[in-house]
Parts: sequence; C-alpha cells; structure tokens
Amino acid sequence: MATYRSKDKKLYDNKTDDHDKAGTNSLGATFIYKRIQDFESYYDIIVAEYTGRPDTAEDYYENVRKLLLYYNARLLYENERKGIFPYFTQKHSDYLLADQPDIINDIIGKSTVQRRKGIHMNVQIKDYGEGLIKEWLNEEYAPGKKNLTKILSEPLLEELIQYNDKGNFDRVIALIMVMIYRQQLHNLHVKKKNEDVRKNNLFNKPLFSREWWGSSDDALGEIAKNSVDINWN
Repeated sequence: MATYRSKDKKLYDNKTDDHDKAGTNSLGATFIYKRIQDFESYYDIIVAEYTGRPDTAEDYYENVRKLLLYYNARLLYENERKGIFPYFTQKHSDYLLADQPDIINDIIGKSTVQRRKGIHMNVQIKDYGEGLIKEWLNEEYAPGKKNLTKILSEPLLEELIQYNDKGNFDRVIALIMVMIYRQQLHNLHVKKKNEDVRKNNLFNKPLFSREWWGSSDDALGEIAKNSVDINWN
C-alpha cells in the first residue's frame, strides 16, 4: 500500500480510446475496488463504476480525477493512451496515477518496457489478467458463496459472459487492471511482512552471543583459533 494514502480503497482504470479515432465504439471504464479493512464486514468488492464516453477525453479524465480525489485513491491505467498523464500533470494530480507495477517482470520476464506510470497491455499481460479474474470469480468469501456474487454491475456481468478475444470488452479489460494491481499490492504486502520478520529476528538476538553466531561449537572454535592475543606489557 506504499503508493496509497488510503488503506482500504483504490481505483483502477482502462481508457481504451483517447477520442482520437473516429467512429470507434470504445468506452472509458473505471472501477473503484475496495480491499480488506479489518473493522468492516465487506471488502474485496467493486464499490463504484464510471463507464462512458463524454464529448471529449478531457471530460472523461476530469471525471476520473474527481473520483480519485473523492475516494482518496490511485489510478492504474493503460499507459499506451497518451492523454491522461499530461492532463493529470497539468492539474498537478499526477501523484494520483499509480507507478508501473513491477509484477510485469514476473509476467513477461525482464520486461524492457520502463514507464514511470501505468501499465502497458500485451498478450502475456492480458492472459495473466484473465487468469486472475477467473481465480477471483471462483474464490469463496463464505461457504458456498463465490466472489462473482459480489459483482453488482450488470453490464460487467454481461461482458464477462460474452467475453472472447475478438470483441470489444472495455469493462473486462478494466477488471484485468483491477486484478493485476490487486496482486501487485498483495506481493508488496508479503514482501514488507517478510522484511519486518527478518529485521525483528536480527535485532532481537543478543550481539556476539552463542545465539548470534549460531549454535555450532565448531564455528566458535574456528573464530577462537584465528584470533590474535595482544600483550600490552
């Protein structure tokens, strides 16, 4: 959660068209997805959606920016779309855009794409995201109750049912963004937890004791053998 000011809400976005291609039917699709919060009973759920195609791309960007501010969230977006980054920068709001997730190196393997914000989309990343969606939909948050029952967006459900690799499914691509960033944040949490455990194990041990050097008498004997006595007389 290092890139978030809020610990329970975040925004994911797929803007598949910058209004620069005449005749396209693409929509901007944005989901707000709430993660785990200890003191609340509902989590891991899409709590808001903004999907549409206003007259200008700037109108879309501004509506998304307002959502980010309202929910105290960060935005993961397809960084092939060039318009959103300069718009947010102009509004002094580029801090609302999520950094490029390092999980893409695990997906692709030593990716050569280095962009400061957002994520690019290719076949490997798309396939990985589709797998994450399938896993999430079938996860049970209670006995006999799968996550798919948490989806309240009928258009998203319709797209998931009809989804294929040839159609235009803007909401599903946005959901892919959700799942990839959800996994990225999980990995960061696990990494931080492991680092904290390692630090605690390090500093809780008494220095220069048998516990510090280990229980091996051979190791202590080797240290004593190689030590030099100094006579100050």
